[in-house]
Amino acid sequence: MHAEIAYLFRHALLRDAAYQLQLPGARARLHALALELIEIHLGGRPPALPPLAPGRSAPAPPHPTDPFALELAEHAALAPPSPDRREARRGYLRRGAMHAGRCYRLPNVPGFEGVNIRQELERRLGLPVAVENDSTTAALGELLFGHGRAHQSFLVATLGTGVGGGLVIDGALRRGAHGFAAEIGHLLVDSSPSAPVCVCGLRGCMEVFAGTRGLMARYAELA
Repeated sequence: MHAEIAYLFRHALLRDAAYQLQLPGARARLHALALELIEIHLGGRPPALPPLAPGRSAPAPPHPTDPFALELAEHAALAPPSPDRREARRGYLRRGAMHAGRCYRLPNVPGFEGVNIRQELERRLGLPVAVENDSTTAALGELLFGHGRAHQSFLVATLGTGVGGGLVIDGALRRGAHGFAAEIGHLLVDSSPSAPVCVCGLRGCMEVFAGTRGLMARYAELA
């Protein structure tokens, strides 16, 4: 399951479905269901981590739930409270912190999937490193130093190999649960079965038409 799917699952099912069914009180149970279904889909809950010790951080073996650790922690927090879900939330929050700076879903940059680029750069440079999506940092730059200073809410669109976006709402940068909040290049613009396949694996994304590959492919068709 891709991080985008987990994100859409939470918002489409837990928000819209509960509203349309007029069952706002059922949202907590839907979060519990989401936690259970995503865990099942990814092979179950990861093993418990060893207790934290001052000055020592024990590495955790990778697990299929790692890309969605923060998403799962949020489901556990919003589900009906129980000792099991409190423990699950603590575990997923720890795993999410361990994997901060790790690359996920980089179809336009092959070879970096799962690489913790922050740790690697810190090791090589001997300096603290922060890692962020290029479109998100572009939006942050506009918010702090550019045209965004005059606007409380705006979207920055970046065009190149792919199509990206950075989102600011009410004067705050909005990254989303996994940094995918403004990935406008993967908005569906062609739902036909014959739509071109995007590098993300879906059909009909904006990027497959407006990104460099799509534009070059269209040029080749017309040339």
